Amino acid sequence: MVTLTDREYKVVSIIWSEGRGLTSEEIYTLFPNSALKQSALHPTINGLLKKDMIYVESMVQSGRTYARIFNTTMTMEEYHSRQIKDEHSYMREKEKKLPGLFAALIDDDDIHQDTLAKLEKLIEERKKELE
Repeated sequence: MVTLTDREYKVVSIIWSEGRGLTSEEIYTLFPNSALKQSALHPTINGLLKKDMIYVESMVQSGRTYARIFNTTMTMEEYHSRQIKDEHSYMREKEKKLPGLFAALIDDDDIHQDTLAKLEKLIEERKKELE
């Protein structure tokens, strides 16, 4: 299981929300409430690289130097799914816990009919795969 610090999670969340790779300068600029010193961002990025949560997508020229563009190795959905799947109690009782987890996720007033229809389609496709 990959455990992220609050700061690391905020960095990957920024990249996820932008939907594209970002330079450290862009991440710093988008960091909420400017609660991060720029000098603290580099160790955070290095930690995310070591944890294989981000990778260097490319390099771009920034003035006279080059800047690395960082992107995530997985989507937000994949990350959260992996966190749940790595939980020992979930793995022991998956058949029992999955319906409750699913019910909790869709028990929200912001879930609309079109979202439920998409979920039904995903379930039907998975049923066909298992036949």
